[in-house]
Amino acid sequence: MSRYGPLSFDRYDQDQTFRLDDDQSKPGQMTRLAFIDEPNWPMTDVRKLPRGQWPHFLRTHPRSKPRLTMETAPDGAVFLALKDKQGRTRIVLKVGPHGNSVIQLLGINGKVIAQLPRPRT
Repeated sequence: MSRYGPLSFDRYDQDQTFRLDDDQSKPGQMTRLAFIDEPNWPMTDVRKLPRGQWPHFLRTHPRSKPRLTMETAPDGAVFLALKDKQGRTRIVLKVGPHGNSVIQLLGINGKVIAQLPRPRT
């Protein structure tokens, strides 16, 4: 049996700024809550153009960027990810399926620059 249900709220003349997803299409269940920064141009600007011009328009205009996601994974883990204005994950708080917890700070390149508890070497 498969089930997927989204709920989202759009900014006026723009796309989603808040999204809740629940997915049971794979073994286990995934639930995600996301907050998204949307650009300041109306979506109708791109829709007025012929489809062939959409790729150029989208390359030259800012795109939506996820800023915060909270998720439960099919394996039972849960995490919170905070992202910068470019949509890059910068802080992760995670509790694994067996209760092990971790806090990670990530650099601009996505690599972990600090972690609690510290990784064992």
